[in-house]
Amino acid sequence: MKEALHPRDAEIVALVNGARARARQVALFAVQQALDRHAISGEPVWKALAALERDDASAVELRPALRNLVQSLDAAYWTLTEEDSRYSGATREAFCRARAANSLLAAVQEDACEAALDAIYEAHASLEESEAVVFLERIKTLLRGA
Repeated sequence: MKEALHPRDAEIVALVNGARARARQVALFAVQQALDRHAISGEPVWKALAALERDDASAVELRPALRNLVQSLDAAYWTLTEEDSRYSGATREAFCRARAANSLLAAVQEDACEAALDAIYEAHASLEESEAVVFLERIKTLLRGA
């Protein structure tokens, strides 16, 4: 079983704080990794991704619509957990989709470092164990500017 990433992993926090100029791009990378594996569509998703790609601060205005999306996906996950005591593939996918959406919501926070930290945490939660290890190494490489 995959070890959970601590939301304030000391190494990641230090790297993010030392790479403030790249924090928003790292947040976008984290979101893209999660959404590549757990596709979510809809106008607020597309608009938020486009705004992040442009480094457009207006992405913050999409937070209410994205929060509604996350709440909807979380509700679907909780419904499945109540119906499925074995935690099936469908339940796992519902969890991952909610976390992927939450990574996008996190990425559009005003503070770029907080956005990166929260997006990394949520994206990590959406990945399988083998993907999560590679994901964190790629995040660290991006933050180091290599």
